[in-house]
Amino acid sequence: MGEEVFTVITKRLVELKDEDLHSLLSRDVGIQDILPAVNEIVMEVGSKGDEALFRYTEKFDGAHLDDLRVTQEEIDELADRMLSGRHVPDGPWAASHRIVTMLAISEERYVNRLARDVGELEQRVMAHAGDADPQSFLEDLFTTRHALLTVRTMASQSGQIYGRAVRLLGADEAVKVVLRDTQDAYDRLSRITSSQLDFLTGVTEYYRARTDTKMTIAAERLAVIAAITLPVTAISSVMGMNVIVSQATDPVWVAGLVGAMIALSLVLLRWAKRQGWW
Repeated sequence: MGEEVFTVITKRLVELKDEDLHSLLSRDVGIQDILPAVNEIVMEVGSKGDEALFRYTEKFDGAHLDDLRVTQEEIDELADRMLSGRHVPDGPWAASHRIVTMLAISEERYVNRLARDVGELEQRVMAHAGDADPQSFLEDLFTTRHALLTVRTMASQSGQIYGRAVRLLGADEAVKVVLRDTQDAYDRLSRITSSQLDFLTGVTEYYRARTDTKMTIAAERLAVIAAITLPVTAISSVMGMNVIVSQATDPVWVAGLVGAMIALSLVLLRWAKRQGWW
């Protein structure tokens, strides 16, 4: 049998018709089947960083990368091309699109760095590494959360602005395509940031729930200690009053009182056991 040949058609979201978009979103992708593999990739990229990213890029995309940074030589070459007229935008909308696209790409890279921080925070929570210095750990949690919220707010507002621009300035089809592409870039950035925020919220809630559980267990143990020592304290307080005067120590009374204290403590200890306090 011959090899099967698949044709891959690449399109932008703005180029899809409504029925094509509906078919794309409603397709059965078997998310539960691929989720374990995706989680493994995400965790490895979060722990090993660029090394894992380069390996998976070569494995799935067939592209061999050594560095993700744009070198100064590449920047200078592009600047020379633009100044020499070999790479000139078609108009103000094209120039604006290129500038804003670079800004969106820069923000997306920043979110990717924050995603790595979120992964490290999750690992610290699972390894109980933040228990030694909870204040510093909370500072790291909320600093990362604030940064993600800032980017999401900027991306969401920028997407709304470009959406409004599409409705007002979309008479020219070329301008409309440029504006929609920019809007799509900011909408994608907003969704990526929101997903990281949701993940960080889950990490924060787990850390808080674990801390609350520790406090509850500590309170229950303190209640058991208080219940056991309560009869001892009560009896010793009554017998230690100045209105009760004894000329000498009576061994029988002492033994009886100590026995009563022990018996009451054991009864309360058994009762606390039945309540599930320990």
